[in-house]
Order: sequence, then C-alpha cells, then structure tokens
Amino acid sequence: MKKHAANPPAAVDRRSFLKGAAAGAAGGAATLANPAAGAEPAAPARPAAPPPTEAQLARETRTPPPSRAVETYIVEHPGSDYVVDVLRALDIEYCASNCGSSFEGLQESMVNHGGNRRPEFLTCLHEESAVGMATATPRSPANR
Repeated sequence: MKKHAANPPAAVDRRSFLKGAAAGAAGGAATLANPAAGAEPAAPARPAAPPPTEAQLARETRTPPPSRAVETYIVEHPGSDYVVDVLRALDIEYCASNCGSSFEGLQESMVNHGGNRRPEFLTCLHEESAVGMATATPRSPANR
C-alpha cells in the first residue's frame, strides 16, 4: 500500500483573515444599527393583563370590617406579667431579643408591667446578634 504524503495544513493568510473578520463585524453592526431593514413587521401591542373590573377595584379599595378577634384579645392578668416578676427576682438585667409575634405577650409585659427596667428589653436586628449579646454579657470582664 502506498502511503500518501500528508497534506500540510493550509497556511492562514493573516491579511485575508483580518479582511473577512472586519467585513463580518461591519455587516453585524449594520444589522444592529438598522434592525427594521430585514425584520418582519411587529404584531400590534396588546396589554399584558386585562384591566380590573369595578368589582375587583371595590374589593381592593374598601375598608375591611372590624374584626371581633381584637375585642377578645385583651387579657386582664396575663401570665407574662408573672414571668417578668420572676426575671426581676432572678436579678436579670437585660433581655436581648429579636421581636417576634410568638412571644408578643412577654414583650408587652416587659414594657407595660415592668416599665422596661430590670430586665430591660433590648431589640436586636437578628437572632444571632441577640444570642451573642445574651452570652457575652455574663462573660464580660465587668461581671467577673
């Protein structure tokens, strides 16, 4: 079997390559500058969503009726007042906390029943900072 001489790869002519690249870039730029030249006519625009009906507007803008749950929410002698008294008896100075609805009664009792003194309610922006404040206070050199 006769071996064929390997064809050497065609040398890329730098000048021809740059001419072709420049022509292609110019053609692409011309298309971007004038997109309507080769584009199809656009369909007429229509709204993305239908406008709201009168009934929908009324539901969005009317004042809701008062809830009866608010009337029954008031507690005369909450257990959280007792917890504030216990914290005061234990000589706890501060309560670092991130406000939440799950212990709203304790927050209210610390401010209203306890006068926000001994323990003082410290509002923190994140749970981690509240934990850091709560654990760092007993370890501070002032408390040793």
